[in-house]
Amino acid sequence: MSDAMKPLLKYALIGLSCILLSACAALERTDIPGTQIAENSAFSTEVVALAQTAIGEQATHSAQTDALITEAAVVNGVNNQLLGTLQAIVTPTVVLVQDDSVELGSLPDNVQGSRLYVGTGVTESVDSNGCITTRRTSFDPGIQQIYATLVLYNTIAQTTITVEWYRDEELVYSDSWSTTQDSTQICVWFDITPSSVQLLPGQWRVMAYNAGLPIINAMTFTINGG
Repeated sequence: MSDAMKPLLKYALIGLSCILLSACAALERTDIPGTQIAENSAFSTEVVALAQTAIGEQATHSAQTDALITEAAVVNGVNNQLLGTLQAIVTPTVVLVQDDSVELGSLPDNVQGSRLYVGTGVTESVDSNGCITTRRTSFDPGIQQIYATLVLYNTIAQTTITVEWYRDEELVYSDSWSTTQDSTQICVWFDITPSSVQLLPGQWRVMAYNAGLPIINAMTFTINGG
């Protein structure tokens, strides 16, 4: 090889080396935009998955909350039913007799120290102690006064008795009275007169209550037609 060709070969080798190095650099260079796009796509997919998971968990929690609310409503309803049952059963007194056909002479043996209300019937007169004299089940037209009588055993002061008078199932009159002292036995009466209510012919009944609860069976009577 001539001395003239040596510089040309040298430059040719240098040029080839540069070309090869550029190619390698191109092969080794990281495709940053492409990588970012791929990573962003993967991140978006993960966000969507997390959002769907959150929605699913929220729906599950909502369903569980609805179930708890429903269960609480059922429990509350049961509690209300139990409360109503207790209110119906647990009366303020121990009622042993609710029958106006019971003979008065047999009552003391049935009392046994418990508080007791006894409807003793309706009548047109009472004795000096306010007790019934003769039980009546019907009255003639023009009657001027009718008594509903009770006997109370083992009561305490401020025991309030309320009576309601019905004619043909319509409430026509009511009245209340309270005891003033403790008593082992006391006769109580309530009356109606033409000045308080019209004593018209029909089927009548009297109910008595304490603290809103019935304490006797209905005492029934008839006022005959004219």
